[in-house]
Amino acid sequence: MSGLVLGGRALFGMIAAIGLVALAGGALLAKTPIDQQSAWIGIGAATASGFLSLFLKRWALRRSLKTALMVVGVMFGIRLVLVALGIAFLTFSGANSVAFVFGFFAVYFVLQWLEIGYVSSAAKRGPDPLRGTNG
Repeated sequence: MSGLVLGGRALFGMIAAIGLVALAGGALLAKTPIDQQSAWIGIGAATASGFLSLFLKRWALRRSLKTALMVVGVMFGIRLVLVALGIAFLTFSGANSVAFVFGFFAVYFVLQWLEIGYVSSAAKRGPDPLRGTNG
């Protein structure tokens, strides 16, 4: 990611593409339809949190790097709650929460590197990190 400058639209597109690839992977790798649905719920939750995270990081970077780092912590907490709620919901529904966890974290780890690269790149560009991007 070093030296890679991506604007918001490109990153939103990458998040969508990662989500779609993960959905296809969930369809191919899940053993049963209920496992597939559980994985898809995890993939959807992680992808949605990725969109929210990028939106909040773009907003925060317009203010300061300190604010952007605070958003990183807030999003970690939101994702922690999402995982806990997903596991609880699926467990009480009698579904496979393991498939949910795999689906969520398969997407989360990829998106986390995109987000780290985005904030790192913006920090290197200086006080106006969004100048010159296509988003």
